[in-house]
Amino acid sequence: MAGDGGRRRGGRRGEGREEGKERRRRNGNTEEAGNVSGRGRSGAGRRPVSKDPMMSHASRVRSGRGDAPVLEEEKVDIAVQMSRFWEAVVGVQQQREALRLRRFAYSKDIILHDLTGPGCIPDYRLGVRDSEKSLVGFIAAVPGPHCAGNPEASSAVPMVEINFLCVTSHLRNQGMAPLLIKEITRRVNVNGTFQAIYTAGVPVTAPVCVANYYHRTLNALKLLETEFTYCPPRMSQREFVGRYRMPSTPRLTGFRPMTKKDMPQAQDLLQTYLRQFRFHPEVSKRSFQHKFKHSPGVTQTYVIERDGAVVGFGSFYTVDTQVLQHSKHSVIRAAYLHHCCVADGYGLTRTDMMRDLLIAASASGHDVFNSLNIADNEEFLDTLRFGRGNGKLYYYVFNWKWGAPATARDVAVVLV
Repeated sequence: MAGDGGRRRGGRRGEGREEGKERRRRNGNTEEAGNVSGRGRSGAGRRPVSKDPMMSHASRVRSGRGDAPVLEEEKVDIAVQMSRFWEAVVGVQQQREALRLRRFAYSKDIILHDLTGPGCIPDYRLGVRDSEKSLVGFIAAVPGPHCAGNPEASSAVPMVEINFLCVTSHLRNQGMAPLLIKEITRRVNVNGTFQAIYTAGVPVTAPVCVANYYHRTLNALKLLETEFTYCPPRMSQREFVGRYRMPSTPRLTGFRPMTKKDMPQAQDLLQTYLRQFRFHPEVSKRSFQHKFKHSPGVTQTYVIERDGAVVGFGSFYTVDTQVLQHSKHSVIRAAYLHHCCVADGYGLTRTDMMRDLLIAASASGHDVFNSLNIADNEEFLDTLRFGRGNGKLYYYVFNWKWGAPATARDVAVVLV
């Protein structure tokens, strides 16, 4: 046992501590290089951005085929590479989970849209590749100011949104995910940002709040056939389909897709609405134009115009779910709510706006509309026949003292 302990300290039997340090230095030991906290340091004390921490750690994290992953920045063709990686990951999951019926199928367009907006930094897109150049790990950070704990715009804090953390199955128990998180933290710290927001479908640590997913059936027959939903007791399939059938045209006068000329007024309306909540994003002009541009299949944004004034705003994005082992259907198209708001003094309610968003989503081929019960979304969920799902979303803010306990009603942040 004593000999084993000596090997762990020095690295080799009979090797002294100083000799061991020198050997590890020559071989690129990463225990020091991989320390990426950097929190609270001055700029002069930080190491420059480098790929070395991950490349050195690769000698300890193997893919199972005897090859070592190498960290690479993703600056171009990110959607293509991410899509291939996603296919590889879910392919492994499909083999391991024979009973699985559905899986997310993010399109290349929506990944590209989310990761290449104004202010995005190529250095914040980290990929890990094996010796065959296959992507086996990925994480991204998207910069943007958020107000956390104080609704006033003057309190906006520079943050990043952490998203698309993916690690292929055979590396998940080898420390790759924590390493990706540490490395993205280091890179963000180097540029002077020390706070981050992220979400997870499972509890990781103490969350800011927990939100629930709600689902509004649009294509009832398809959702029944794919077992996404079920008929309630004592209700026939015909009655169920009729209950959720949507009109073919919007009800509100002036409801239409947002155009470029609507954007200044729509941005003001949205930001005024968001500032009611303790935790919300501050949306710049360029960010608004990129994020909410009406682009079917990615983001669909609608306004209500009355006498030249934009008095209603609503937006949703699209994420497909691939249906496995089904003879008739291959995809469920889901709409996810961004935000929905209306101006005062026009006799409009958010429920009115949301109802026409549902009609627009149905008319554009969506099968289900999903919403979180954050902000004041609960005011329309029951009225518009949303059903509570079994999924939860945990919100986390890194390196930020939140203050008074928060609930889902305090949060108006939506991550793709």
